[in-house]
Amino acid sequence: MIGGLSKTTSLAALLAAAGFLAAGASANAADLGGNCCADLEERIAELEATTARKGNRKVSLTVSGQVNEAVMFWDDGVESNAYVATNEVARSRFRFLGSAKIDSKWTAGYLMEIGVRGNKQNDLGADVSSSGKGLDVRHSAWYLKNADLGTVWLGQTSNSVDGITEVNLANVGHFAGPSQLGLTLQGFKLRKSSTGALSTNTVKGFLTAGPDSSNPGEGSRYNLVKYDTPTLAGFTGSVSWGEDDQWDVALRYAGEFSGIKLAAGIGYEKSNDGTTNPRVCSKVAGAVSCDELGLSASIMHVPTGLFFSGAYGVRTDDNRKLVVPTSSDKDEFYMLMGGIEQSFFPMGKSTLFGSYYEGNFAAPTGTTAATAPVVETVLLGAGQVVKSTDVTAWGIGFNQNVAAAAMDVYVMYNNYQFDIKSTTNVKANVNDLQTVIMGAKIMF
Repeated sequence: MIGGLSKTTSLAALLAAAGFLAAGASANAADLGGNCCADLEERIAELEATTARKGNRKVSLTVSGQVNEAVMFWDDGVESNAYVATNEVARSRFRFLGSAKIDSKWTAGYLMEIGVRGNKQNDLGADVSSSGKGLDVRHSAWYLKNADLGTVWLGQTSNSVDGITEVNLANVGHFAGPSQLGLTLQGFKLRKSSTGALSTNTVKGFLTAGPDSSNPGEGSRYNLVKYDTPTLAGFTGSVSWGEDDQWDVALRYAGEFSGIKLAAGIGYEKSNDGTTNPRVCSKVAGAVSCDELGLSASIMHVPTGLFFSGAYGVRTDDNRKLVVPTSSDKDEFYMLMGGIEQSFFPMGKSTLFGSYYEGNFAAPTGTTAATAPVVETVLLGAGQVVKSTDVTAWGIGFNQNVAAAAMDVYVMYNNYQFDIKSTTNVKANVNDLQTVIMGAKIMF
């Protein structure tokens, strides 16, 4: 009896509880605007405000980046092949940009950017294997900005002249421009026309082109202090100092009037870093002395989309002749590009263009600050020292923007000719190098 009573009581209690819960649920269902939902929405808002994608309650956080991968076909007159690689002209990356408003005039913030290489394009070439995969720090710096006074940066970031030779109003900077020569080809070896033999040095060994084989006059990213002025009538000035003994100054302009867009920049850089010199300058008795000037400009007629861009850079290396007495002390380049950018298709703007490049590089002294000249045995002969390398290149390209996907799809053909001479005026006969690059960049 006691057992039977217990079971009956338990069943009754469960039925009563179920009825109570059902009634409560019905009441809440009938009042969707009740306190429970308001409290839940408030809690969700609190959680969203403290997630990593937005930062904390005082400092905002924006996460962004891009993936830029391509297939590069090449032909050196003897061998042809294709590689899949990260496009070094504007390689894959992700960034964290934070900012906090101090008052109506002052803002503080930071920039962290990590570069990503799935396959290092500029280490690929004939008889050269892939390397350089992985992550590296591109930017790690904080800033303090005043609306009237400008911005101060401290940390690893772009110096004042970074990008000064790459001003271009057309949407092509992610795969085409002055830096394409070094960034695309520096890992390749050249072919001797008569025998087809590969050169002793890679393309990078023939060019005194700077960090990542950028052109004379072009900047990069260093550990530095930088000041950017506010924009005044379209003009912005910058000055930076860092890497022991390196300083630079730049002036940029951007404006539009009567359907014409115009952008330009000019910068000067001085390097005396005799220990870990980041530029490819001759190092004699522990001393380095290089001066660089870079400039570029671009103009676009907005109604038609016709555009024209040009760039020039020069480096003077005070110690070059101490290493190779018969050499020049200057490296120079110029590049011209013209084309049209219009909405030929509903998906986004199309850009069609042609380009021409000439570079004149004096005797290289190695891929880093070095004390010895470069010897080229295969192309010039045993013990022959490289005196100069001239490069002529032309190309045609096409880019299609896909606005709905924040994506650009591109293809470009380039033909490169190399003229290499020794200090005894022996001239190398080198095959032309041809490349076709096809790929896409997608933003996030």
